[in-house]
Amino acid sequence: MSQSIDGSNKAALRIMVRQVGKSLGGLDAVVDATGVEAVRGIAEPIAQREMARTGGGVYVVADDAGVVVSAVAGEKPQP
Repeated sequence: MSQSIDGSNKAALRIMVRQVGKSLGGLDAVVDATGVEAVRGIAEPIAQREMARTGGGVYVVADDAGVVVSAVAGEKPQP
């Protein structure tokens, strides 16, 4: 499951993270592939709070969204 929203909109981000957490029965990890430092400052505390509901998790910052997409698709990274 994935969703896309304006990461600078704190209310929308909080609602989206909560909805995803509820539909999946909790979150083990959240991947931030925005590459925008300001989004991390908003998103990480919200994600950590949601992950704490079910025992914690990890917040991953990926500076290159293309690498994340390739990894999820099962593609091997190009040297």
